[in-house]
Parts: sequence; structure tokens; C-alpha cells
Amino acid sequence: MKIRRGGFGLTMRCGAVLFALAPAATFAASNLVVESVTVRSVGPMPINQDAISSLVRIKEGEPFRQELNDDSIRAIYATKLFDLVEVHSDGAAENGKISISYVLYPKARIGTVSFSGNEKFSDKRLRHIVSIDSEAALDWAQVQKDLDAIRKAYIDCGYADVTVEAKSGDERKDGSTVDLVFEINEGKRLPISKIIFFGNDSIESRKLRKILTTKRRGLLSFLNGSGYYRSKQFSDD
Repeated sequence: MKIRRGGFGLTMRCGAVLFALAPAATFAASNLVVESVTVRSVGPMPINQDAISSLVRIKEGEPFRQELNDDSIRAIYATKLFDLVEVHSDGAAENGKISISYVLYPKARIGTVSFSGNEKFSDKRLRHIVSIDSEAALDWAQVQKDLDAIRKAYIDCGYADVTVEAKSGDERKDGSTVDLVFEINEGKRLPISKIIFFGNDSIESRKLRKILTTKRRGLLSFLNGSGYYRSKQFSDD
């Protein structure tokens, strides 16, 4: 948190952790009335001004309350649309009024979502696997979930060595969107050469193999796709 004083002026820069005002400033602010509240966005990304303003609990003509300011910041971050929220206040202690300004830095919007290195799954199939889409805010937490979903889909099909990375391309000239690329290195599928049982004293291994959906690699595997390790199929067996 940065506090810049000029009269009663102060600036809070809030990132992932929300900070309260310093005790002295909080004590002084408790006797002040909010003269005006403004919300503005920095950069070319458009925001729904009315919707975001409705999240601010600090109201004009009411006493400034730090807990309402903290609640407002949390509510804005909860939209997952902003990388950073700055709160500025200006006013003179002698007239008992302050002006509050919320300055918002929106996350970049995704222009396109594309895939590279994928041979097993088509782009269309992968788009059904991931949940993030074009025009959405670039939320790296959601991107990580999609990376995990792609890895799981490959591992379930026998690609245990698959690696997946997500990269954002250059911003558009107007700075409004970035392109997101999922880079996939499929690796090799794991063929099953043997299926071995232990502890099956009552049933022969030959009979157990017949009831399994997991099969070892054989002459017909190139036709029916059998003979490769699939985690879900293995768990079901």
C-alpha cells in the first residue's frame, strides 16, 4: 500500500491482498463525509460503468467508513475482470469532506483461442474441453484449469508424456485484446505389451484378461485403437 499525503490526500494501490488504511488515517477519516465518488477505467478495455459502480458501497453524503471501502474493493475483484484496483482520496481535513476515486485496470480480453501441436484431438474437440473462450477476460487461474483438462484428456487416451503450455500473444494495436495459444507436445502413446495378475489363485489369468476392457497391443490394434494405456479404462477394470 502506498500512502501519498497532500492535505488529507492518500492513495491505496491494492493487488491480491487488500490493505487497510494506516491507523492514523483511519481515525481521521472516520469524521469525514464523502463529497463525491467516481469510478473510472484505465486503458482501452470497455467496462459496464453502471454495474461496477453498483458494487461500490461508499456513498456520497455519508460518513467515510473503511470497512465499506474494503468491501467495495473485494466486490470489484470478485468480478474477475480487473488486474488491479487503486483507491484515491482527496480532501481537506478542515472542511470535513473527501472525494473518493476508484481507478480500475481491466484484465485483457481474449481475442482468439487457438491450439498448436495437436494431432490426436482436433481444434474443435479441444474447444469443447476448455472452458475459456474468445472475448472473455484473460483469467490465468481459469487457463490453468483448462491446461489440466487438456492434459487429462490426453492421459486418458494413453499419452502419459503430454505437456501443455498456454501463451498469450501480442496485444492488438488498440491494446484491447490478446490472443491465447495452447501449445501441446503430445509425446508418444504408451502401448501395453503385457497384462500381469498377482494373487489370482482361484481364476486363471487367461480368463481375467477376457473380461478386461484394457487389452494388450495386438495385430488389430491399429483398427480398433486398443492396446494403449487409458487411465479411465484401467480404473474401470
